[in-house]
Amino acid sequence: MYTIKLFTKGFSDLTALNKVNFWDFSYENEIGKGGKAEFKIKVKDNKATTANLKLFNRVKIYKGSTFKWIGYIERLDIDLNVITVKCSGMLNIFKKRNTAYGTTPGATLTTEFFRVLNTLNGADDTGIKEGTSDSVHVIAGQMKLLDIKSLSALKKIADTDNRLMYIDENEFLNIVKSLGTDKSSSVIFRYIIDQVNTANIKMFDITVDGGDMWNVVTGKAESLGTVKTDPTSITEFGRLETRENFGGTTNANDLDDETQSFLDTHKNEMIIPDISPNSKKIDIDSFDIGDTVKVILDNNFIALNQNQLIIKKKVTITNSGEEDVSVSLAPEGSSILPSNFFNEIDKLKKNQESIEGVLFQ
Repeated sequence: MYTIKLFTKGFSDLTALNKVNFWDFSYENEIGKGGKAEFKIKVKDNKATTANLKLFNRVKIYKGSTFKWIGYIERLDIDLNVITVKCSGMLNIFKKRNTAYGTTPGATLTTEFFRVLNTLNGADDTGIKEGTSDSVHVIAGQMKLLDIKSLSALKKIADTDNRLMYIDENEFLNIVKSLGTDKSSSVIFRYIIDQVNTANIKMFDITVDGGDMWNVVTGKAESLGTVKTDPTSITEFGRLETRENFGGTTNANDLDDETQSFLDTHKNEMIIPDISPNSKKIDIDSFDIGDTVKVILDNNFIALNQNQLIIKKKVTITNSGEEDVSVSLAPEGSSILPSNFFNEIDKLKKNQESIEGVLFQ
């Protein structure tokens, strides 16, 4: 059913692994992140060669003929008989590269985004190619992207228009406003304690989190400063204040946009269900990250009936060959897509002028 295809770092074919070659297999995709994958293969398998399992060889996963995941080999754990292959999602290759670049005032997001990519490939080809963009946003001022991880530089540019980036099956890096489609009328995750016979999930766990809530945001970048507030959130929860450094931004309008985007992301509590659908009662291929689904959960303590966005999907193949799926969700329209998830990926390194100069004066 599943095939793992291995390639050189330039995406030249090496070999393909199928169910007779690997086991303990899992992969996960997550919005704004590369995801990860893992599998085991016997040392004596004729495809378990140093050429095939070389670090940073590229990996693609397919279910039948359907593409599911792309990344590279990051780690090998080897014992007497078994090699555990741990893979990182393809976006994370940009964490292995540095960028020192200043954008051109008045240039479009798309132009500057792909200029960073093409500069990287000019120095040493990542195998990732310029894809498509649905943004027409113009970056008014100059961004100083000085000696930072390339993933942070790409994220910084994409965030100016609240855009996501992802790498597709054909190795193209794309910029989009959203992934997936609205499937809330056809994909419904359901558990009601008094109607257990209608449930199509095996487990759910809900987190109601205010740890990362802010409704008064002071945005700083070099000598610039702005304050954004949300009166509705303040009335309900009280003042929750933070100061954020958007290092590299040199234009007041750009800083306003970034600060407002951060506020919109963090002004409400996060109600985040983690759900394990029952694959015998719902088609696990009928939904993926970026899709909007309906969630109906009621255990007599918390009752949830709303549309939610799938932000992460993990698939594990059990020893019996069944697919065990878990999904993480977030409220539809919560504007969390770029910043909450990229905040965990290489917090933007600030240049000395930003940190030690006038940033917090």
